[in-house]
Amino acid sequence: MQQAIVSTAPAEADTSRVWLRLSALAMAVASAFASLVIPGSRGNATDAVVRQLERAGAASSYVALTLLLAGAVLGAVRLAVSRRHLWILRSVLLVSTAAVLSTTVISLFGTLRTAAVFGLMVATVAASAVAGLVALRDGPSRAAGVPLLLASSMLMTRGGAWAAANYASEFAHTAAFQLARGLMTVHSGLEVLLLIWVITWLIAKSRLFGVVALVLALACAIVGTWAAARGGLPGAPLWQAWFNMALTALSMPPPFGGNAISVFVLCAALPLSIAVATKPGASPRLAAVLALATLARGGADAPLRALALVVAALWAPLVVE
Repeated sequence: MQQAIVSTAPAEADTSRVWLRLSALAMAVASAFASLVIPGSRGNATDAVVRQLERAGAASSYVALTLLLAGAVLGAVRLAVSRRHLWILRSVLLVSTAAVLSTTVISLFGTLRTAAVFGLMVATVAASAVAGLVALRDGPSRAAGVPLLLASSMLMTRGGAWAAANYASEFAHTAAFQLARGLMTVHSGLEVLLLIWVITWLIAKSRLFGVVALVLALACAIVGTWAAARGGLPGAPLWQAWFNMALTALSMPPPFGGNAISVFVLCAALPLSIAVATKPGASPRLAAVLALATLARGGADAPLRALALVVAALWAPLVVE
């Protein structure tokens, strides 16, 4: 049975094979602009340079959005006609996908209200949790189920931290703020577990490729964390100040112990997701699911990251089809 599944992977339709890998790579580029390049440029580059970088970042986001929207529609159609899973599970996934797609389109025309952001997070939690449970029932797709469940847990802790922080800000409630920080600390721990799972999958698929990807990710994470910590010192080089500006306020509210873990995870997640998306010999669907889940993590308050996670959730049950 396993041999049959493996042998059919190269015969997957070229559409999903190419489209999903390109979606993951485009999302990685957009995430780099949104998390590192553009925030770090403010205060460290001229206004003209900042505007050029913002245009490039917007272009990368629209490319990623287009690819993800197409991947979501294609995945929804294939899941709708699939008969391998219970109709109730497919219905939850499809309804959640429709909610995320509509909210993402609405966000193109203006800032989302708080209720819309909350609804976006709820729909993404439902999609990733259901898809993770479905994927865990199938041996070949089990590798996709774990990161989706971790991402769903991250969304719940991040949403709880966001609600507690808003309550603390409105009513000057110290205990609520401490609760928010505790939830963000749990969120950071779940991010680390997700990276460990992805690294384990890479090494299990190819020891050499996995070790090279691990070394590269660790090097990027260590350098990025060190630069962010030293970039605020007087006389720091421009590249360190750039990292400091982009990453010092990465998690709000900050977890206990500061943002060092969040900075480390972000700097490691970008090269790891690219390594997963380009892994030769791996199922394109499985590789794309892992890469998109790594990039999205618990950031479903941003429509593009929510859409990336929903696309991963849609394709996780279809890994072996």
